[in-house]
This record gives sequence, structure tokens and C-alpha cells, in this order.
Amino acid sequence: MLKKLSLCIMMTLLFFAVIIVCVFMEAQEAENYSGYRSAAVSCYIPVGERQERILWWEENPSHYIVFLPSYVELDSVQISLERGITGTIGEFELKDGMDCSAFRLDTEYVLQLPEQSQISVRFVRSENLPSMYIRTVSGSTETIHTQRNVWEYTEIQLVDTDGALNYYGGLDEISGRGSGSWYYDKKSYNLKLNRPADLLHMGEGRRWILLANALDESHLRNKTVYDFARKIGSYSGFAPDCEYMDVFLNGDYVGLYLMTERVEIADNRVEADPSVILFEVDAISRYERMNLPFILDWGIAAGIKSPKTSTERDRDNLMNRLFEFQDTLCDESKEQEALQYIDLESWSRRYLIDEVFENFDGGCHSQFFFWDPREGHDNRIFAGPCWDYDNCADSWNEAKQNPRCFLVQRIWKNDSEHTPWYGTLMHKEMFRNRVIELYRTELSPLLHQLLESEIVEQAESIETAVRLNATRWHLANPDEAIAHFCSFMSERVDFLDSAWIDGVEYRTVTAKSIGDYRFYCAPTGTVCADIPSPAELGMEKGTIWVREDTGEPFDRHSVIWDDLTIVAASEENRNSAG
Repeated sequence: MLKKLSLCIMMTLLFFAVIIVCVFMEAQEAENYSGYRSAAVSCYIPVGERQERILWWEENPSHYIVFLPSYVELDSVQISLERGITGTIGEFELKDGMDCSAFRLDTEYVLQLPEQSQISVRFVRSENLPSMYIRTVSGSTETIHTQRNVWEYTEIQLVDTDGALNYYGGLDEISGRGSGSWYYDKKSYNLKLNRPADLLHMGEGRRWILLANALDESHLRNKTVYDFARKIGSYSGFAPDCEYMDVFLNGDYVGLYLMTERVEIADNRVEADPSVILFEVDAISRYERMNLPFILDWGIAAGIKSPKTSTERDRDNLMNRLFEFQDTLCDESKEQEALQYIDLESWSRRYLIDEVFENFDGGCHSQFFFWDPREGHDNRIFAGPCWDYDNCADSWNEAKQNPRCFLVQRIWKNDSEHTPWYGTLMHKEMFRNRVIELYRTELSPLLHQLLESEIVEQAESIETAVRLNATRWHLANPDEAIAHFCSFMSERVDFLDSAWIDGVEYRTVTAKSIGDYRFYCAPTGTVCADIPSPAELGMEKGTIWVREDTGEPFDRHSVIWDDLTIVAASEENRNSAG
């Protein structure tokens, strides 16, 4: 009798425990899908031989949007209702399992549910893009969104534009990724498949990346640069292959993404011996997250990405090699010796990619290189693969970059970050001559082709997806962002053509303010009309430009004969000091 009573109590406790867990999971899911109406009405769409649940997004309390992938027709979309829910949509009674063939895209319908005010609903569909569906084992994104480096088992399906299943399988791992971009609402992700797969004909691999492009409303920069770099690359894997796609995460439409290969030494990536050292150069603030890190220069750190079996001895060998290279590079009497440390082709082409697309982080952040330290093998340092261009070509509003300047040739990025490699190399005759030759013979023709047709065609192919992504993430004006990128690059190419094809000699004015350097160029013997006043840059009233070398006020209308540096200073303090 006691045994039966004990068993009964245990079963009762288990029953209530299950209820508590279910309630907790539902609450967690509701919290995770903030902005989504997942409780009452949702949709199912075909994905291969399966059905995938799509949630209705709440643009505001009285308006919902149903985001659909490009291959889905409305007659294959089925409405799903929670048990007991009744209501109407438009002139139709809501029924669980009903298809949406009676509805039209981009048309407002009134949704009426019991004891709720009227809600408008609109069905919208992407165009021209494949779709990825991600399901975490927990059914939640809380872990990967709050703990960036925590992995979670996941299942994904990848569908081509025609609805054919490109890939179905498990992910051993999914995690959030990014440094500064991690703090945006739209996240990027690392993916590790449970087996190598050729996704969208990009070559077999296990590790892939979903880039949110949160800094680039046009969504054109990373794709444009990677594709261009692959055309002019000096080795296989000089830049990652990549494809656009619409992504749904646990039923949540999370927008337009760029899936890329991961930067790594591997088959179908950078094909080299596994013992080759792939290392990264980045801001010193990211030192702690690097593997076997060391301080490379003022504000700049380096670390070994692979092999993962690398030791402190490997780190020390790499560090010594880079210090030797930099010391030799900065010795004006050792031009030939300095160039023996590097692979001239990859360095000149990598410099050109960063300079042409005016990469704000060029030479200091998210930079990759590789080196074979084995005795008897090529001991040169190779530049690349190219990576991280959502912050190029004036994509970051605060940057306000100038298209008519040499940005990546700078020696300092700002007061705390020293970036001497490319700037010093461009004073070496052999390196500079190779850069200019490459630009004249290879890059300039390709850039004009890019500007005349390719960017426009790319923008048109993702136009609908960009618009839907902007709606989902409350972005201001994607059309304006696309136009700005195109006009910036047009000015940029005109400037570089004048310098490297027409032979116009430019002088650089470096304008320093607190924590910020800006660069302006003018033909020798002319006025540098691009230099703004301190007030135009938002500095305090009474701030003026003074020459760093003499301390005298700088007249923005004076003729420029030599490179010079100007500094923002208070006119009152300067007069007092005088």
C-alpha cells in the first residue's frame, strides 16, 4: 500500500514538473519571439518534403507582416490556428489548414480575432534568392544571442530559388559572431555542419558564416568586394566565395544574409599544407579573444588562427618574424631585403583591394595573413585572405570618409593605432610600381565594368530582399544606401584613375582631432578644397586648424605643395599660450 502511495505521489510530482517546464518553455519562446504573433495564427510553407512553420511579424500592434521566401506561391501556404481560435481574415472565415490562394501579395487584409481589435495583415515575398531555415534544438535563440561563444546543436534546410532542396542536415554548432557588429540587433552566425557539404556550389566545407551586414544597409559591399577580389586574386581562396539568402531562424524571418566560406587553410578554401600558420591582425581591444596573441604595434595585436595545435614556440617564431620584417621595412637602406619577407603579388593585390574600396579598417582590423615556417619551404608572408568589408566605402555614417584620398597608405589610423605596413611599402619603388601596373592593366578596366553594369545588376537582383530586410529591421532608406555606395565608388575610381593612370601627383593633408584622423588630397600646387572647417566636423566653437610642424593657423585656401598635418586646437588656448 505504501509503495503504491509513494508511486502515486511521484507520478503527481512528475506531472506538475512537466507542466512547469512546459509553461517555462512557452514563456521563454514568447519572450524570444518578441514582436511575433506566434500564439494564435501562423503559417506552414513547403520546404523540400517537409513543412516549416513561419511566424507572423508584428510591425506594430495593429499591423502584421507574413514574410515568404522567393519560391513559395500563396496557394502552398497553409494557415495554422491554435486550438479553439476562431476569426476572419478579409472576407474569409479562418480555418486551420486553409491555404492562402484567395489572397494577394502586398495587399492589406483585416484580421479579426476574438476579443481583439482589428489587425491588418500583409503577405510579402522575396525574389531571386535561396532560403535557409534554422531550428535550434531548444527552439530558442536565447543562448546564442546572449552568450556569443556558446554553441548549440541545430538543424538546417537550404532551399534553392526554384524550391529544390540544396541541403538538409544537422549543425554540430551554431554561435553568434562579430566584434563591434555583435551589438547590433541583427546578428551574424558561425555554422559548423555535421558533415562537409557543397552549399550552393561553393565547394565542400563544414564551416560557414552567415553575415548580417548590419553596418551596410545596401548589402552590396561585402559581396561586391569578395567577388571582385576573387577575380584579381593571386592564389585560390584569396577571398571567400559567398551567396545571398533569406534566413528564417526558429520560424522567425531574420532578413537578408550573405553566406560565406570561412577564412581557413583547407580544401576548397586556402589550399596549403595544414602546418601553414594562418594569423590575424586586429585591434588590441580584441587581444583576449585571440589564440596565442601578442602585441604587434601601438594599438595592434596579432594571433594564430590555425593550426589549433600551435604552441607558444610557434607564436614566438611568428612574432620574431614579423618584428624582423617591420624593422627591415622601416629601414630606408634595406628596400630589397624588406620585400624578401613578403609575397609581392598577394601584398600588392591585397593593398589594392583595401585602397580601392577604401576599407576604413585596412591594415589594422580583421586582417589575415599566412606563413609557412617549415625549413626548405617558401618562407615569405602571404597577404590575405580578404575579409570584412561592411565598413568600407563610407558605409558607417559616423565615418564620413572622403573618396578622394589615399586611406590605406596612412601610417597611423588614429592616435593609438599604428599601421605602418602599407604606407611604408608604398614608398618602396618596386612595390609601388607593381601596384600601379596592376591597377592600370587589371583593376581599372574591371572597376569600370563593375560601375557600368555589375553593381546595378547585383542591386536589382536583391532589391526586393533588401526592401523586406529594411522593413524587418526598421532601416531608413535602403535605396538611398545603394545610391550612396554607387556614387562613392564612382568618385573613388575617378580619383584613383587620375593618380595611377593619368599621373596626377597628389599631396595629402592629415587632419587630426581627438582620437580621429581624416585624410584629404589635392594635386600638388593647388588648394585642397575638401578640407572641412572644425565646425563642419561638429567641434566646439572657437576650434581652428593649426599646422602641426609650426603651430601656425592653417588657411584652408592656401596652396598645398607638400604632405602636411593639421591639428584641431582651441583658438583661445592658442592665443593664451602665445
